[in-house]
This record gives sequence, structure tokens and C-alpha cells, in this order.
Amino acid sequence: MDHIDDVARANGALWESEVRRGGGATVPWLDLDVDKLRSFAQGELGRLPEPLEDLYRPLVADVEGKDVLCLAAAGGQQSTLFGVLGANVTVVDICRGQLRGDETAAEHYGYEVTTIHGDMRDLSCFAPASFDVVYGTTPCYVPSIREVYEQVARVLRPGARDGDPGETAGGPTPL
Repeated sequence: MDHIDDVARANGALWESEVRRGGGATVPWLDLDVDKLRSFAQGELGRLPEPLEDLYRPLVADVEGKDVLCLAAAGGQQSTLFGVLGANVTVVDICRGQLRGDETAAEHYGYEVTTIHGDMRDLSCFAPASFDVVYGTTPCYVPSIREVYEQVARVLRPGARDGDPGETAGGPTPL
């Protein structure tokens, strides 16, 4: 991943400062009710409690065994949802502190995660058609979302999904 430019450096510095101050989007979710999350993903539970009350079910339904790529998706939060539901999770983030959060959550819940320090505009380290799902919450931090979408299109498998935009009731908009 060679795409570390001034934009990436600025974003990295911003998010590293958020990690240091303990900003809410940087704190791993270590107290999830995994059984409720599984019931929700399987359609057996209508709504989840905070912080997941706005979670969009199709996003997490049927992810067990799937290869999921999380792009700049909050250290130990969104990646955790996929990981505890049995997905093979890879996270790309420009902020090393956020990646540590993903690693902390994975260790806490006992699943594997691959973390890669890099820019979501450059996914060249992945072969084409590497992922079943690509999820991201922060495309607003890049000058041109087109770069990200081109990379996502390249790494998604045929018939895969890129998060399912649907109604997120004020929550993060998936890619």
C-alpha cells in the first residue's frame, strides 16, 4: 500500500489524536451480548440495545465463513460485529491506534483478525475478487470517493455485496 499521501497522513494524525483522547468511535466494543447479536442476525430478534440499536440486519446476516473487509471502520467496533458472527475479518485503516482496537476486540472475543495499516484508496495488496463483503464508515475522509469505489469493485467477488445501504436510521452509511 503505497498511497500514503498528505490526505492519508492528516487523517491518520486526526484519528491517532482521537484514540489518545478516548473518542467514542475509537473505543472497542468489549461488552457486546453476542447471543443477542446472533439472534438479531438470524432474524429472531427485532432490535438490539445500544450501541447497536440502529444496526441494519442485512449487513450482518449470513456472514459466517465469509471474507469481510472493513475499511477505516472504527477500531474494534464494526469489525467485531463480523468477527463474533464467524466472518474472516480483515481491516485496513490509516490509524494504527484504531487497528490496535480491532486486535484488542478480536483477542477479547476469541476470533482472528488481519489488520493492515494503509489507505482505503489503495487496496493493491489484495488480489481481485478477494472479499464477499466490504464495509466502511468513513468515505467522507477522502477527496474522491471514486478511488475507494474503484478499489472496492476490484476486490469484491462476483455476486458479493458492499454493505447494503438500506435504512440505517442515522447510523453509519455502509459503502
